[in-house]
Formats: sequence, C-alpha cells, structure tokens
Amino acid sequence: MAFFLKPFLAALFAWMILGEDLTVPMLIGGALILGGMAVALIRPRA
Repeated sequence: MAFFLKPFLAALFAWMILGEDLTVPMLIGGALILGGMAVALIRPRA
C-alpha cells in the first residue's frame, strides 16, 4: 500500500518544504488514496 501513498506524500512534502502549490485535484486524489487505504485496512467484524 505504500506504493500508492508515495505520490501523495511527495506532493505534500513538496508543498511543505519547497513551497509548491497544492491544487484541488491533488487534494482530492490524496483523499481518495487515504480513503481507499482505510477501506482496505479495516477488517470486517465477524
């Protein structure tokens, strides 16, 4: 799952360290990535 998180983290670190712009599509993509990871990691209750 870390493979899918790397592009979002790269954009986030570029924003924090280099002062790059975070656009709305980047934020939406990051939210989708994090949401998908949460769904995949949460185990259904038996």
